[in-house]
Amino acid sequence: MTIECAGVGFGGLHLAMLSSPHERPGQRSKALQESHGLVMSWVRALALVLACLLALSIYGNYRTGRDLQRLCELIGPHDVGVAVPRTPREEIDNICIDHEPEDHERGD
Repeated sequence: MTIECAGVGFGGLHLAMLSSPHERPGQRSKALQESHGLVMSWVRALALVLACLLALSIYGNYRTGRDLQRLCELIGPHDVGVAVPRTPREEIDNICIDHEPEDHERGD
């Protein structure tokens, strides 16, 4: 008995099982169900790992944004940005001004 990949669909990987003509239909159906179950367990495991990685990246972005906000608060007010910064302080001012929420995002 051989297993060939028939294609990938929205329901997961679909397998077509080719068997000899003297094999009983019940055996073929059971083998197909077992192989489909095995493939779906790997798909679920992969989906869980990817969901965990997504959650970690979202949390990392949140922490980075919070740290940047705290840093900008500590180094003082940032009133005016410069189009072409020439000093590190001007570059920091531009970054902090870009990081500040807009008026419609503040909720005031």
